[in-house]
Amino acid sequence: MAVLLGMIVGALFAGNGAVADAYSGGDFRYQFVAQQNVARASMGLPPLVWDERVASYARWYAQARRGDCALIAERRVAHRSKLKES
Repeated sequence: MAVLLGMIVGALFAGNGAVADAYSGGDFRYQFVAQQNVARASMGLPPLVWDERVASYARWYAQARRGDCALIAERRVAHRSKLKES
């Protein structure tokens, strides 16, 4: 699942050569956040910052769900996702 997510994110940003070239060989986390912040700035939204605690939880969750791909809301986590459940 993590590989699939990486491929999707990579495909989304593959067309933006200027940003890809500026950060080639750099930290993927910075590349991802930088791209998001370009889009957010164009909409007048504040920038995002990488949160390793959230990233660690996302890696754990992807690993836990890799066998069934079930999207299950975890109610017991100390930090909450900014995504709203629908």
